[in-house]
Amino acid sequence: MSQQRLKVEQIARLLAISRSYSTDPECIEAVQHLVREYQLQIAEYKKGERDVVDALLMQGVGDWGRYIFAQPDPETALARFLGTKKKPGKRTKNTDRDRDIAAAVVTKMDGGMTLEDAVVDVAANFRLGEDAVKKIYVRVRKEVRAARAVGKLEEEDKQPSKPSPSSTTP
Repeated sequence: MSQQRLKVEQIARLLAISRSYSTDPECIEAVQHLVREYQLQIAEYKKGERDVVDALLMQGVGDWGRYIFAQPDPETALARFLGTKKKPGKRTKNTDRDRDIAAAVVTKMDGGMTLEDAVVDVAANFRLGEDAVKKIYVRVRKEVRAARAVGKLEEEDKQPSKPSPSSTTP
């Protein structure tokens, strides 16, 4: 099966994206495409099927190397650049889970529970420690309460309004 080759314009566009040196999916995908193209061109060069490797591609790979080896931890920088290691921080699944946890605590508190009782109950449901649930609640509660308030306002808007006594005529 033949590999689809990149044109010079595509290489230039992907190199521009890759030079952000970030861990966003677009940058990582650009790097992966360029690495495959580089490997194909090197293999063709070694077999004698190609006279030279694309100069722009060679320059881009050289720039990557200089950037990576200038970092305090080149191994981690390389892993992040290739997309095999993510930067530390919140993950999407944790963000969604945290929102669910805070919403569960808010719901229980709206039902009359104290914060401590709600945290104990939710911690058991999510199989987390009480301290972890309380920290999550404190961090995310404003967002959850705002979302609930907006939801209540939307529900009120959907309900038909009752005529006010002053608007009816006897």
